[in-house]
Amino acid sequence: MQEALKRIPQVITEPVAAFQALRERPAILVSIVLYLISDAALSLVSYEFDPSGWMGFPDATEPISVEPSWTVRGAILNLIGIVIGVALIRLAGKLLGGSGTFQGLFTTSAFALVPTVLQAPAYLLSTALGASDVDMVSYTAVMIWSLVLGVLAIRETERVSTGRAVGILVLAIGVPFGALVLLGVIVGVALAPFLG
Repeated sequence: MQEALKRIPQVITEPVAAFQALRERPAILVSIVLYLISDAALSLVSYEFDPSGWMGFPDATEPISVEPSWTVRGAILNLIGIVIGVALIRLAGKLLGGSGTFQGLFTTSAFALVPTVLQAPAYLLSTALGASDVDMVSYTAVMIWSLVLGVLAIRETERVSTGRAVGILVLAIGVPFGALVLLGVIVGVALAPFLG
């Protein structure tokens, strides 16, 4: 576990070396903790305690109430979603010639989210300063940074080129999304005569 914890700052300074080491020695428990911390940090931004802020609730007069049970339920559902997402990425990796493992991909993907933890202090600082634009810019930067790290994590875990890693990510996200859109169109067309 200590070996995995040493990789957290290395993801920032030397991501390729960190992902290569994590690929060889996956750390599932540390990864679950990182996913939960990342989820909590992003939830702070997503639940937007000021509803009239940049999230787009101009007519809201009361702050959003966040129940603790929602947070726990949300964390569990997010972990299930992450497992499904990693499985889809692993399947796409197999289809495109990758040679990684689910455990390695689960671990490197969790470590790719390390920058999202920085979003919570940025959010609190921008809220304290009344500068919501700073929050929006920092959120966008952190998401792009995590996406780049995610591609590197896939590349190093699956042992493929950067282009193939991007292809794996697009395939893993695009095919299920496209299937859902197609299903929605089919259901909409099938129900249209009954809806008048």
